[in-house]
Amino acid sequence: MNEQVKKNIMEYKQKYLQKLADAQVPEKLEKQLEEMDWTCLELIHQKKQQRGTFAPLQATELSEIRKKEDLYRETGLKALREGKVGAILLAGAYTPHPEVKSD
Repeated sequence: MNEQVKKNIMEYKQKYLQKLADAQVPEKLEKQLEEMDWTCLELIHQKKQQRGTFAPLQATELSEIRKKEDLYRETGLKALREGKVGAILLAGAYTPHPEVKSD
C-alpha cells in the first residue's frame, strides 16, 4: 500500500472514528472497521481500470423453468435468508405464446 493511501486512512480514522468512539460505538462496528480491506482505496489512484469480458448469457426455456420451479424457488429463498443478492435480467419484446396461460 502506498504511503499516501496509508496517510489518508490514518487521517480518516483520526477524524471520523474518534467522533464515533466518543459516542460509544458498538464493538462489532469498531472491529469491522479495523478488519476492513483498505487496499481498495488504491483503485482510486489508478489511471486505467481493466474491465471484464462481456458475453451474452444462455437462455432457459420456459418448459425447463417449470420443471425446476421448486428448486429455483428454494434456491432463491435460501439466498434471501442468507443475505445474498441476486438479479434476473429479462429483455426483449413480449410475444404471447400458445403454451402460456394468463391467470
